[in-house]
Amino acid sequence: MEISYLNNHDYNNDLIIDFFKEYNININIENIDIPNIDSNQIEDNLNYKTKFMSDVLKKDVLAIDIFIEIPSLNNFPGTKTNYVLDTIGIDGIKLLLNNELDKTINIKETLSFTKYNEEPIVFNKIYSAKLEDDLIVLEKENITNNLKLNNIKDTKLFKKLILYLYKID
Repeated sequence: MEISYLNNHDYNNDLIIDFFKEYNININIENIDIPNIDSNQIEDNLNYKTKFMSDVLKKDVLAIDIFIEIPSLNNFPGTKTNYVLDTIGIDGIKLLLNNELDKTINIKETLSFTKYNEEPIVFNKIYSAKLEDDLIVLEKENITNNLKLNNIKDTKLFKKLILYLYKID
């Protein structure tokens, strides 16, 4: 089995390739410019990208993305996470949360898979974190001051995809 992987961030490609190799799935890393859609729904954006790429390549496609949602700020920044981190950064997010009682930050990791000529499926994992002092604390661990999201990769999402691919209940 072969899957094309949309490399839209600085993820550790070797980690992904090695994980799927154990299941006899070859991963091909693809760097393709894909037009964005203007949707506030994280899944819509990622599903659009995998569907678009699958139609262009005529192959099965996998993509992963990570977003921040802050409940006390109406789930801001959501699909605009990368832009917000590039412009105001974590310091700007801290300022926005300064007067908020709830300093919860949800970090949503989303995996979209599109089998060629089929509709995308999506798997999500949400990590709940708190802004404490100058750190984002996730499950009692510091992610980093810069909120380098690329390091969060839950293999449970990959395993869910494996179960789907091999139709295992």
